[in-house]
Amino acid sequence: MFKSMCIITTSVVLVSFMFIMWQSKEFDISIKNPFEAFSSIAYGYIYYGVKNMHTFVPMMCLAIASFVLWSNVSILGAIWDVTCMYWAILTTAVSILPISYSLSKKYQIFINSSFLLYLLTLSLLYVFESIHILENKFTADDTLDTILGYYHINLETIIGSELFSSFIMTFPFHYNSKTYMLGGFWIILGFVSKILYLNNILAYGTGLFHLFTAYGIYVLSKLCISPPSDDEILDEDVNEFSPI
Repeated sequence: MFKSMCIITTSVVLVSFMFIMWQSKEFDISIKNPFEAFSSIAYGYIYYGVKNMHTFVPMMCLAIASFVLWSNVSILGAIWDVTCMYWAILTTAVSILPISYSLSKKYQIFINSSFLLYLLTLSLLYVFESIHILENKFTADDTLDTILGYYHINLETIIGSELFSSFIMTFPFHYNSKTYMLGGFWIILGFVSKILYLNNILAYGTGLFHLFTAYGIYVLSKLCISPPSDDEILDEDVNEFSPI
């Protein structure tokens, strides 16, 4: 496990610095906010809660986006970070719904594809602008500024609505689960830390937000639907073709 954690940590750091150098077009390995940057890698470790690639993808993207943002602040990095936060919340909620594994998998594939397409589109706008393909048509920087401005103005509303919706979706199925309550507690504690940071009360609130919410999601991931075993798949196949 330690070896795998080292691989995840190294992967996040390397990909993040590649992203930073691609944006800044210069070799810069300085980290402006070390605690906030390195604490975000915790999202990548959630894979050990449930080894599901459909959950792993958004968490790794969030880890990389957050590391990039707190290492070297940029417009594109900020948009990636906030978008991946929305993505992680939605994926976590869907992954713990008591539905069949195959249906959960289809939902998560749709969600992951939609968010990846959105992030890819924004990144291509940035690339086209940087190589002047879109010059004299419209400015990608203006588009990204508009999106980021919308995020900042409506951040609390969007996050609050998404969390409330996720709670409404999942609480009726897990209200008597200690695991659900524990995971929710750590996530709420994380958001409280973030709010204290935004109000200049807790200096390291963002780093604690990363650690607390990552652990909360890790705990909730214990409730994820597990893939069927070989015996269960065999039983389903036998039942499907059994005479009536």
